[in-house]
Amino acid sequence: MRVEGVVAALLISCVAAMAEDTKPINFSGDWWNNRCGLATLVEQGSVLSGVYIPSSGLEAGQKLPLTGFRSGTDLISFVVNFGSNGPITAWAGQHTVEEGTEKIVTEWYMTVDVPDEKESTELYRSIWAGSDVFVRDKPSRCK
Repeated sequence: MRVEGVVAALLISCVAAMAEDTKPINFSGDWWNNRCGLATLVEQGSVLSGVYIPSSGLEAGQKLPLTGFRSGTDLISFVVNFGSNGPITAWAGQHTVEEGTEKIVTEWYMTVDVPDEKESTELYRSIWAGSDVFVRDKPSRCK
């Protein structure tokens, strides 16, 4: 009987731990990237809205509309338009916790305009790619 009780307790603990791991992340709130840009997310079901405030470039300090989606327990994707003639950037990533710090690890793609007269030879330059890590707490190096 004692072995059965121990096995049952372990099984209950494992199921509880698995249930905790499958609870969807609440992405709402402020998220800072490694370049001190701020994404403020509002989650309503699977739809995200909010603003992105870049820390550099022509749009530095401006509140830019953000829209996106979340899926499953910890997947996220959102898009920001940097103005009528500016680039459009899309981030896609996954939430994780490392050493107690919540993070969204993302890859991004940005499209920029290539003048019509150069498209036949330089259109490949219109897509840029990179990565960002977003954290909830404002990094100390950010103003």
